[in-house]
Amino acid sequence: EPAPAPAAAAGDEATGSYSRKHKSLGLLCDRFLNEYRHESEVCLDASAKKLGVERRRIYDIVNVLESVEVVSKKAKNRYAWFGQNRLADALERLKVLGNPNEGRSDDDAAGGAESDDDEGAKEVVTP
Repeated sequence: EPAPAPAAAAGDEATGSYSRKHKSLGLLCDRFLNEYRHESEVCLDASAKKLGVERRRIYDIVNVLESVEVVSKKAKNRYAWFGQNRLADALERLKVLGNPNEGRSDDDAAGGAESDDDEGAKEVVTP
């Protein structure tokens, strides 16, 4: 059975004030975060209905939130909500993964050996 059509959002096409901004994922994410700030569980079907969007849009948000450990899947369409409690640690882990050379000396970061390739090397001339 197909899901019911989502409710019209503010700035609906019928009123002539339609804007892509009203459907932006960033704006929807803000609304989602405000709605579930103090919850312990999120039901995606209820979220989609409450926010007036298709469930796939909620999945877009939840996939990102799951990657930074703000939510964790419990069952089909149900997620445990941790809020922003785990966010700082998750972002720190991502920072370390994105910059594996941080905390190493310049020689270590370069592999500890000089390259024979002079391309890109600049000679410094002093007067």
